[in-house]
Amino acid sequence: MNMNLEDDGSLGPDYDDVMRLLHERVESSPETEELRERLALVEEAPRVLGDARLGAQTAAASAREDVERSTVHEANIRRALTDNRLTTEQREALQAQLSDARARKERDQKRAAAADAADTKALSAVGDARVVRKAVFTDLRRRLTANPGDGLGQLQFVLDPVASGAAGLLTHITTRPVPRGKRMLERVRFAEPKKEFADPDQVEQDCRVELNRLRSEREGVAAEHAPVEELKAKALLRARTLGRTSGIRVVVGKDGNVTLAFPQRPLGLTAPSGAKLGTTDAEGLICALLPDLVEAAIDRSLAEQFDVDGGMTAGEKRTRLQEIDAQLLAVERIEAAAGWQKAHDTGEPVRFRPDLNPRAILGLA
Repeated sequence: MNMNLEDDGSLGPDYDDVMRLLHERVESSPETEELRERLALVEEAPRVLGDARLGAQTAAASAREDVERSTVHEANIRRALTDNRLTTEQREALQAQLSDARARKERDQKRAAAADAADTKALSAVGDARVVRKAVFTDLRRRLTANPGDGLGQLQFVLDPVASGAAGLLTHITTRPVPRGKRMLERVRFAEPKKEFADPDQVEQDCRVELNRLRSEREGVAAEHAPVEELKAKALLRARTLGRTSGIRVVVGKDGNVTLAFPQRPLGLTAPSGAKLGTTDAEGLICALLPDLVEAAIDRSLAEQFDVDGGMTAGEKRTRLQEIDAQLLAVERIEAAAGWQKAHDTGEPVRFRPDLNPRAILGLA
């Protein structure tokens, strides 16, 4: 078997190699046939959209040529109007022609702007399709070539038993009760009896609104501070460590002289004699001699910065982030299903957001 699966440029792994791996490593089933069909459509999308983009590109170029011609025509009329030998009738006729030429140029400019916008949109669609293609095939190849112990070598399909092929492979997962008023998450929970989406475009829009909300919530959770008591314990530990290692030491010489050795903090410099230079460790001395004042200062600082009753432990944060990630994937699965339904209903190439999770697109666990 050819295991040379290097990426072919920006499109990702080779289609034939991935399909051969799928044939060799996954038993045939209705799910694998559905997966093959999806992979074929994902593979085909950049080419089909690229062909469509050529038409948009040609139309944009033609529209720009029309603008150039109408601009030259208007300029010629303006130049003709500068002739002092024109009669009144000739000048009036040229003025009428100039008005028509100006209106024509404005129409051509609007058409050119619309054609350029369509060309830009078509080009963006091709780029998105290429990104999706690469992400999907890279993710699938990783699963197919993983060691059995990695848990990815065996594909797991997520099937909604009541969803039709047109609606796609769906899973409706919620790891916590759905908050009231969260329309998209209610759909995640209650969409199971539906075999098709009445309006897949609206479903995609609703999904993206909910994804933005969940991502914003995730950012907030990720930035949440630890409980104040936990922060205080860490700060006190630091202060006590400094205090224990930074006390004043009495030094008695052989001649009986007594001196005080204050803790030193190295400066990272060396004297000409080779001695390491340092300075008195004021922070350590304060922590050693004034522990009560240091603790009071820590309390004030924390109270100024944080809500005393707020914060999340590391375990709480990890659990909540996992819950949000599960909700994000559940909504992405619905968005992908709506995209597949549109492709089946319209016969157009599949189009997905370039950052849509490949697991959602392929219906994999």
